[in-house]
Amino acid sequence: MGASRFPEMLRFKNTIVSPEIVTNYLSSQGKYTKQFVTYIYFITDGEFVKIGIANNPIERLLTLQIGNARELKPLFTIPIYKRLSYFRDNYVANDLELFLHKGFGDNHIRGEWFDILHRINIDEWRQTFGCEMSHPRYAKKEAV
Repeated sequence: MGASRFPEMLRFKNTIVSPEIVTNYLSSQGKYTKQFVTYIYFITDGEFVKIGIANNPIERLLTLQIGNARELKPLFTIPIYKRLSYFRDNYVANDLELFLHKGFGDNHIRGEWFDILHRINIDEWRQTFGCEMSHPRYAKKEAV
């Protein structure tokens, strides 16, 4: 567990969370390939945002939709690329998810759901990371 694992930031709730901080963290985690391993996803029900990890975020969204009365929509995803030292991949994804959960701690609702639509600039996050959640069901719909 090296120095690049957000050690100081993880101690405090409500750390400033921005695409730049996330990009810097991912860059600090060593050399990587362009092969995806997993994603951090942001999904909304129109009021709250779920922040989680999934290898296939669209399958995760469809699974979550089954138990949710509100229509869920993808906001954006943060790809976690395969590292040259494979064992680090899970640490990177888990650390980043924990950092995001703590960073938005004051807006925590329940589980992995947060009241942060008013706190995040969705366009800035999408421009930085994109939204790898293409599925025919969402092809014609505008993203939130």
